[in-house]
Amino acid sequence: MKNIGILICVIGSIAAILYPPYTILDGVKWGFINGDIIAMFGKSIKVYEYLDYKTLLIELAIINALGLGIVIGAKGK
Repeated sequence: MKNIGILICVIGSIAAILYPPYTILDGVKWGFINGDIIAMFGKSIKVYEYLDYKTLLIELAIINALGLGIVIGAKGK
């Protein structure tokens, strides 16, 4: 069970960083880190240019708290 908690922390964090939230006019959306928000006439705006760091940090905190909770809960058994 301890390994599952560690996997949740590692894989969840990697997934959150590779598919992060970004802020655009109509709110927070999610997209691949190197993906285009919009591309027109040979010019593109990348997701990483408009990251929503507050939402990303909250997302990472929740994922890692869940994983650490599982690790700590598994130690007692």
